[in-house]
Amino acid sequence: MISFKDISESGNELKSLLSQVFVIPFWYVAIHIFHKDFFYDNDFFLIIAYCLCLTLVSSLLIGIIIIHTNDDLDIKEQGIFNIRANSTIVVLQIVWLSILIVSGYFFNVFFYLKFYFWSFLITYIVPISLIIFLVKTNKKKKEES
Repeated sequence: MISFKDISESGNELKSLLSQVFVIPFWYVAIHIFHKDFFYDNDFFLIIAYCLCLTLVSSLLIGIIIIHTNDDLDIKEQGIFNIRANSTIVVLQIVWLSILIVSGYFFNVFFYLKFYFWSFLITYIVPISLIIFLVKTNKKKKEES
């Protein structure tokens, strides 16, 4: 059995991975709302594994943004395993997922526009990818001048 003492004494890598667990329920709700066929036709553990994969991929994408936009040397060295950077990643994921889930649900209720899971994923990933692209091009422009 794992205790809180074991977690507090563990390294930053394990703490970072364990903090990602808070994002999994948001992906679970998104799958339930936007991809009901997948949700009801598959096993619980498959859905949780899918949620875990989505969480890790999105945390890496947001981690790239955090690392490239932050000038703190400690975050640059440790990357996404820095506790402060990782807590920012988790909060950003939860906020962005919540905004998309609520807006997708309201689009369905008020405008009768069905927001499917694949379009939800595209809406989730494209703005993050655009931010990564803009941050990298902005950083290259600063280095050139």
